[in-house]
Amino acid sequence: MPTNDLTVEDCQLLGIETDASLGEVERAWRNKKAIYAEGALATYGLLDDSECKENLKKLETAYGRIVNRISGPGAKPSAFLAANLEECLKQLSPNESIGKFLRDIRESSGLTLRDIANRTKVSQMRLEQIEKEMFDRLPVAVYVRGFVLGFAKVLGFPRPEEVAGMYLARYKEQVPSLSK
Repeated sequence: MPTNDLTVEDCQLLGIETDASLGEVERAWRNKKAIYAEGALATYGLLDDSECKENLKKLETAYGRIVNRISGPGAKPSAFLAANLEECLKQLSPNESIGKFLRDIRESSGLTLRDIANRTKVSQMRLEQIEKEMFDRLPVAVYVRGFVLGFAKVLGFPRPEEVAGMYLARYKEQVPSLSK
């Protein structure tokens, strides 16, 4: 990534090096954004809502410029970073693949299936089956719910139960005999 004053300033704002990868940029952006989120303990009592919103806008602008430098003009941020996880979830239609959505979020977070498996204690094979929506290879619904709930928690969803519920609804449509 080229280094000039604008890029250095943007990188400093996100707390990253000027040669950071896109995954590192996205993780830093997500972490910094959480600091200024509504009701965040990190800024509670220190900044008012307007100051938090102003800082969020600066972060988003810096993030956009960095992504353009890394990916080229016209590149768009990942779905994960284009909005917070809750907004991404709201935009997801019931007909879309929840497994693909989880994979996209995981990849844009710079996490591997091994990372998720280590944190959830769910095998990489099961996680891959969840992402690919291989419903016929997954166990009964109670286990699937737990696996997806853990997956969503690791990805940082504020309400992982919603993600698990959406996934389970698709699962039950596809494999009614295992959904009990």
